[in-house]
Amino acid sequence: KDWQEAWGDKQTKEIIKWFQKEPYLDISVAGDPKKMEPIVRGKNIYGKTLRINQLVNPTKIPFYETENKNYHWWVQDVAASLPAELLINSNKISIVDLCAAPGGKTIQLLKAKKKVISIDLSNERIIRLKQNLKRLQLEDNIITADGKTWVPKKKVDAVLLDAPCSATGTIRRHPDIMKNRSKISL
Repeated sequence: KDWQEAWGDKQTKEIIKWFQKEPYLDISVAGDPKKMEPIVRGKNIYGKTLRINQLVNPTKIPFYETENKNYHWWVQDVAASLPAELLINSNKISIVDLCAAPGGKTIQLLKAKKKVISIDLSNERIIRLKQNLKRLQLEDNIITADGKTWVPKKKVDAVLLDAPCSATGTIRRHPDIMKNRSKISL
């Protein structure tokens, strides 16, 4: 109903049709995306993002766990990589990543040698963030807090808040979410 009000019947039908296609998996890579293409059976679509044209269990992708940092990769939709990319290409060093879990943008920034404070309100999601950082041998600076009220102890160069998160990638892979969630207002 919200989509119909926002985009009209025709666009809403197109969105629904898109959601019914076989989902793909985007991953970001730390090393050379062209070298990683044949390894993960993906295609470089932008920057360091590879698209695997099928939904696959990430733990089954080569180098899921490796000490070789040139082969590190993490699940991250291409659109989610763009906000961090803007900071990577800036002179900003110390960055707060609000609503950070499960960690794609935090990882992206850490791999680019930025100093990151990762903030998230959900203990459950922070567990996933810690697992992802540990798998990639990255130091964590995670704080469980509400980003609306949290204040850093020291001055930072930038704050990354990728909002509003539409979760369209998540919805596409788990369409039952739309039936099981209720509308909330802030």
